[in-house]
Amino acid sequence: MEMKEQISMKQSLYKALKPLYAELLGQLSEEDKSITSPFCVQWGKNFPTTQFSGLLFVGRATNGYGTDSTKSVDVLFDGEADSLGFVRPNQMSWLATSTTNNNYNWRQSPFWRLISKVSQDYTEGEWFDGIAWSNLCKIAPSDSGNPSNSLYYAQLSACQKILKSEIEILSPKFVILLTGENWAKDFLFYLNDKEVCSPIDKVEWENNYTIDIYLIKGVCFLRTEHPQGKPEQSHIEGIKSIIEKYK
Repeated sequence: MEMKEQISMKQSLYKALKPLYAELLGQLSEEDKSITSPFCVQWGKNFPTTQFSGLLFVGRATNGYGTDSTKSVDVLFDGEADSLGFVRPNQMSWLATSTTNNNYNWRQSPFWRLISKVSQDYTEGEWFDGIAWSNLCKIAPSDSGNPSNSLYYAQLSACQKILKSEIEILSPKFVILLTGENWAKDFLFYLNDKEVCSPIDKVEWENNYTIDIYLIKGVCFLRTEHPQGKPEQSHIEGIKSIIEKYK
């Protein structure tokens, strides 16, 4: 059974995000709608509900989940309870069964391996039950790949508003942007009231990679690289060192 604080948070997200997704879908061409799938923020059943607590991990985009809800905001937010949209009662539970129900093994993903190893020391119970996950771009091709430049800019304005609302309502202590600088800069600029955002600190890790740290409205943002093809252990240790320093 969901705690009343979790229910309240979910209701707040529903109220804030549904009209923003309606705006987002309204900005897409009919051609884009026909070849894309949507993504909506996910959070575990143990994600903390107190202000400025918890970890929100953010990627670039996802290929979607095979739904046709790009065509209707009502399908995405008010579909069946076992659908792949916002309505699901336990948003992150798919990670518990990913190796058996859909031929996807998160342990083979550098993205999810890094998240699991970073978060396991800062969550109660299963690591995926204590975190939240989002993406900068909420619309991506249904088959494979990240959004094209034209699709990125078609959705940018609405996605900036959506990410801002997600952060305001979830109120994490740390937002870990596993996106690289080019993907993150438009969003950090927007979140910082459309002013240039300068890092307050940085940590270097293997092969001259860096993690830049920003403090925006009480939330600590870590801007780092997508883990695909990067040294894994030093990346994990770098992120955890920042969490320890600023927690």
